[in-house]
Amino acid sequence: RHATMRWQEGDAVSLIGGQCPTIGGSEYLFCRYGLTAGRPPDLDLDHERRVQAFVRTLVAGGLVRTAHDCSEGGLAVALAEMAIVSGVGVSVTSVPAGADGRTDAAWFGEAPSRIVIACETAALPEIERRAGEFGLPLRHLGRAGSEEIELGDAAALPLAVARSRYESALLDLS
Repeated sequence: RHATMRWQEGDAVSLIGGQCPTIGGSEYLFCRYGLTAGRPPDLDLDHERRVQAFVRTLVAGGLVRTAHDCSEGGLAVALAEMAIVSGVGVSVTSVPAGADGRTDAAWFGEAPSRIVIACETAALPEIERRAGEFGLPLRHLGRAGSEEIELGDAAALPLAVARSRYESALLDLS
């Protein structure tokens, strides 16, 4: 078995891992402000090992169809990539906090050991139980569906616009 980045309409979307994202050393800090500065978050190797092992058990057990890391660009970029690849938008209703309560850090900050998963709603109780066994935080973010990428109260972008920008990004550089 394997997981892809494609979720389906109605899938529950959750975040595994609990490290607080920061903009220190992030793509966001560089792209938005032209800065390469700040300290990136520390890597807790034991936490990373547990996150990876947990996700592997979920995929092997057929409990999730989708798994994607939140690395370059943070949570908002991971969600947008997944929505674009899936052709299905997402509505996020629960936003994890960023460093120092910053909204930009919550959406675009980076931290290791964070993976977005999507699954059928019926699988959530079992996934939550297993997350407890692994000693990992699991936060339900929202649901896949609609024609928009809705990031809580922070932003909403039509999926067609996101796809167009994604597909033309390299052309815009020339």
